[in-house]
Amino acid sequence: MPSIQVPEHWNLHMSDLIADYMMNRFREELTCDAEHVRALPSRSIPMSAICEANCIVRGLVTAYKNRVTVDIDARCMANNLTPNEFGKDPDREKKLLERYDPGPDRLISEPTVVVDKQGCVLAWYLPGVFSRRIQDKMWDVLEHIKPLLKNSTTSSAEQKWHMTPSLFRKDASIKGSIELSPAWFQQGRDMSMTSAQPAIGADRFTAGKESHP
Repeated sequence: MPSIQVPEHWNLHMSDLIADYMMNRFREELTCDAEHVRALPSRSIPMSAICEANCIVRGLVTAYKNRVTVDIDARCMANNLTPNEFGKDPDREKKLLERYDPGPDRLISEPTVVVDKQGCVLAWYLPGVFSRRIQDKMWDVLEHIKPLLKNSTTSSAEQKWHMTPSLFRKDASIKGSIELSPAWFQQGRDMSMTSAQPAIGADRFTAGKESHP
């Protein structure tokens, strides 16, 4: 899929410039080729944003080189799931776990990427990838969508797999799950683990538990 060109007058234009810079820096760090053209940021990007982007890229590269492989085939598993798999049927979940057993629990405490035996990314674990300043800003803006998050945690919503109570801390002041599809499709980037230089597209985005406040 060709890259999506964001009009310069859109607010997302700056995000797109930063994302492209980070993608190029990520590739640069993985190739380690002295003859490779250096990834340079757009002059429109503030220096503070460039520093934050470089920090995030370092975390991504560390995780990429620290892979944990689970002995399952995610595509095969996906093909065997029905359209109405909500994770609420204990018997069904037990059978799936027996057929697609990821192996023993593992403690992960540093940047890591979890992949299946085909190299398909299942999850990124990126502790500390955002600076405290960015984390505080992200937390503050949640105030604007707090009512939406609160409305998402009704008793009927708990029937949905992504609203399972175990995904959220009981003492959290803000919790819930809402869909922001335009942002997903605009900024999503698919990472392939099957080669030294990952292929990156804009057609898919995978979110894990950590995306839920």
